[in-house]
Amino acid sequence: MHCAYHPDALAITYCARCGRALCKDCVVRLSQGNFCERCLSGISERRTRRPWGLYLGASIALLIALLLIARLFGT
Repeated sequence: MHCAYHPDALAITYCARCGRALCKDCVVRLSQGNFCERCLSGISERRTRRPWGLYLGASIALLIALLLIARLFGT
């Protein structure tokens, strides 16, 4: 099955409200189920998103820590 909005992409799930097939880029995951953007009206919960800012901040902190350790041990 292919995505209702992206015919070249494979669908991974269906909208809980309208039943449209959705790819990984179109699906909005909520505790009530998976929805398409068009069906989000009337649903009060915020979108669940990956915390990219947290990943970026942790990566930068790790890089700084490794650079400091390398400088301390002179390598």
